[in-house]
Amino acid sequence: MSNVSPDDGTIKINFCAFSERFMDVRTRLPYEFIAKMHDIDLVYSKNEIRIGNLTGFNGPKIVIAQRPRIDDSQKWLKALSKLRNNDCLFIYEIDDHLDLVDKINKKDVGTKILLKSAMAVQTSTKPLADEFSLYNENVRWFDNSCHNISFFRKENDVPQIFFGALNRDTYSKEIASLISDVVIKYGAFVHVVSDRNFYDGIKSQNKTYYHHLNYDDYINVMRKCDILISPLRGLLGEKFKSDIKYIEASSHGLATIASELVYSRTIEDGKTGILVKDEIEWPEKLERLLVSPEYRRKLGYNAWDYVRRERMFAQQAPLRINWYLDLWSRRNELWGMALNRVPELREFEHTR
Repeated sequence: MSNVSPDDGTIKINFCAFSERFMDVRTRLPYEFIAKMHDIDLVYSKNEIRIGNLTGFNGPKIVIAQRPRIDDSQKWLKALSKLRNNDCLFIYEIDDHLDLVDKINKKDVGTKILLKSAMAVQTSTKPLADEFSLYNENVRWFDNSCHNISFFRKENDVPQIFFGALNRDTYSKEIASLISDVVIKYGAFVHVVSDRNFYDGIKSQNKTYYHHLNYDDYINVMRKCDILISPLRGLLGEKFKSDIKYIEASSHGLATIASELVYSRTIEDGKTGILVKDEIEWPEKLERLLVSPEYRRKLGYNAWDYVRRERMFAQQAPLRINWYLDLWSRRNELWGMALNRVPELREFEHTR
């Protein structure tokens, strides 16, 4: 991949976040890191595309919009053409399946037109990259990564279990009911973030519920725990999810028990976590962790070490920048490809 930079070395990156809640690993955190890199001039905005002052600047101008929502496709195409006429490269950042995005927003928010009209697309998993490649030839996936890793920590005297999820169905309550007897047997304490169904399904009184937490508070609750539980039913769109919850928990030394769906791509079963094939396995496999502090500490350490060695954002940041520069060097070609995918863009090519 080529690494093309301007004469003075400066690269302007304009990151626009439209869906920040629990998305810090795709929005705030990576671009806080990138902003500290040499010769990066970063503008970070929320709920609007703001490109800053470009007067007299002829170097790379990269605009990245994270999950914008479009109500008027013509208005969007006009805005995109304006970016192009300011010699900006536009990248669409999205990390969920199209169907799930529409389900969360309860309407079509223009995901397909965004995919087709963007000059490039960045996402978080290979399955998503493969799916988005049906709409755009220029897709790159970057694993969700760890930005700050803790020292490996001590165990709690009373096992602490963490569960946090958004936009899940009643499946979590089914899993909570299945593991309740084991939780009670070992006197474990359960921390639940956002998912009321899971909280209600836990029959033990040793539990607490957090309705809405910002990302830092969410991580603070997680890092005090010993075990992460992450079940997935296998609904449409779930197989495209990333392993971010595992990476977050592992960076703080938690031992993870999770569904094979998604997590089998990362977890080495019995070494860096425990994988569950179906519902009936949840109580028995959770008990393995609760009965043996040594075993859960071993799994937690192995997972922590994996993140430290392979999933730190510092290792990924230069790859992102080089990709942006390579795209920039091909921006005329990429714009031509966007025009072929969305011919209506030609109506606005000279918008100022």
